Amino acid sequence: MDYINFIKKAYGKSHVTANGILFLFNGNYDFLRLMNVKYIVSDKLLDDQRLTLVQTGHKDFVYSVNNNLQRVYCASDYVAVKKNSKALPTFINAMEQYDRPVVANFAGQFTSRLTNNCTITQLKVFVDKLEFITKADEKTLITIPYNYHANWRATIDGQEGVLLRGNAQLMTLAIPEGEHEVKLLYQNDKEVYSSLLKIFVALLFIGMLLLRSRPGLVMM
Repeated sequence: MDYINFIKKAYGKSHVTANGILFLFNGNYDFLRLMNVKYIVSDKLLDDQRLTLVQTGHKDFVYSVNNNLQRVYCASDYVAVKKNSKALPTFINAMEQYDRPVVANFAGQFTSRLTNNCTITQLKVFVDKLEFITKADEKTLITIPYNYHANWRATIDGQEGVLLRGNAQLMTLAIPEGEHEVKLLYQNDKEVYSSLLKIFVALLFIGMLLLRSRPGLVMM
């Protein structure tokens, strides 16, 4: 399932234009909140207790999503599914029942109710990297509402962590009890190999030039 299909099915009525602009219709504000959306622009007045009107324009209205979440946040509940194919419909239902659910199949590693004593601090967000500090009184789950992709890598206190697929298409990370430094990095292996190859070719070329510049040496 690709990311656009996930959004269309999880959110509901939507449309993607040929140039990639996504239009969302109706008001699935629970989903938008879990996706770290903080503001909504509408062409009509909206009457919903989950929103607060913050600005009125000539033909549009700007609302803030109440109780909005950070780019990375602690999950409140773990909802287990036996089959990955059941994750999306279960997630759609869980959005209405739980505050910050994680729907996945993690083979009984977590209780359904996760700890309330979990915090994310010192969050730094870059184009291809996130850094933050987690603190929890027991092992728990955090959600990164980014498209799950194998090129993302996670470390916890410098040790490799395992990024999991939660809520059908988002990234989830299990964090241990205590305080920890977490880093997430998007690394395209093909680009790394390509860069290494370019460096090797450049060094080889420089070496050939140096050999040619030395008298008495014959290039074979």
